[in-house]
Amino acid sequence: MKDLDIQKLTSIVGKQNITQNPADLLIYATDAAQIKGTARAILWPETTGEISQIIAYANKKDIQITPRGAGTSLTAGAVPQDSIIIDLSKMDKITQETKDTITVEAGTILDDLNTYLAPKNLYFPVIPSSDTVATIGGMLATDAAGTRAIKYGKTSAWTEEIELVTGKGSIIKTKDIHEFAATEGILCIITKATLKLTTLPKQTSITTYEFSTAEQLTEKVKQLKKDKSISAIEYLDPLTSALQEKDNKYHLFIEYENNTGTHKTREEIETAWKQRKGLAPVLSAAGYPKIEDPLIPEKNIAPFLNWLKDQKIPNFGHIGYGIIHCRLKQDHDLDEFYTQVKNHKGQVSGEHGIGLTKKQYIPQTLKEELKKKKQKYDPKNILNRGKMI
Repeated sequence: MKDLDIQKLTSIVGKQNITQNPADLLIYATDAAQIKGTARAILWPETTGEISQIIAYANKKDIQITPRGAGTSLTAGAVPQDSIIIDLSKMDKITQETKDTITVEAGTILDDLNTYLAPKNLYFPVIPSSDTVATIGGMLATDAAGTRAIKYGKTSAWTEEIELVTGKGSIIKTKDIHEFAATEGILCIITKATLKLTTLPKQTSITTYEFSTAEQLTEKVKQLKKDKSISAIEYLDPLTSALQEKDNKYHLFIEYENNTGTHKTREEIETAWKQRKGLAPVLSAAGYPKIEDPLIPEKNIAPFLNWLKDQKIPNFGHIGYGIIHCRLKQDHDLDEFYTQVKNHKGQVSGEHGIGLTKKQYIPQTLKEELKKKKQKYDPKNILNRGKMI
């Protein structure tokens, strides 16, 4: 392990923005995945230039860097591997606005951004369940989706330009978002993003349905996807529904950006969404702490849901987009699970990313593509070593 030149790093970020306090290192040794690594120091840079200098130093000394947003990764994407941690939380400023775009630093929290935009009748419509803490940089790093993915897609679709620092320390501005989105900090650290905005819907409403079979559920979803006023198509499987003290059936939640739905008042809408969004503690308490998020093609969703039902695996999620959130017991055989995902022509991750926990399951073609990009942008393997590939 190479010694850190703390004096050099302090000269870059200032003494108020660096620590090796053991308590802080312990906290930063993990993220939401609860897998522990080892942090060597924590830095809070405040500019893109500072990040470039830190990466240049790390290249010279062959020291690893782990970028971190809010630490909400469910795949250990922010778990350090004997790394310096670059915490982007102090880079949370709005730097430019137009009538339908806004440029923000990567540490900007989504909920804070939308709170700022609301009086202007605007918002950023990609909203994952972690929106109260999720940062824009982290959302781009995993290409996050969310409950409204059926209408608005993923974060990359709403990003016009990004500023980033590569693993070589080079500062780049690019409109080629897909070159870097969903690469989880292994190629670069995103420092700014110009985001496209849309107007807030004048009204939303919700309708809920119940179905006895996966086939009935998916047939209804197929019909509903034709309605362009629908912004969310979410579901609960029978096991999850029972744990929520609902009927032992599939439950479907449809959000309209008009008054078509049967639940129209704010109170009714909040009550309906609470049944869908308040699942994490319920499922964890019931003995299903592990979270997987495969993306399954529409024609194979019903067979996959039937397999999950046979295995007694609770599931829910963005069924309109094909993202199925599955909750597993701690000792569940992931090899078996991802064999089934592959058999159903699915992708390993719909929105949570690959990180440390899923990298053995991604296709060889994707691994080879990422290795080529890694050689181009981070040839010394400084950034987020061990993740994805």
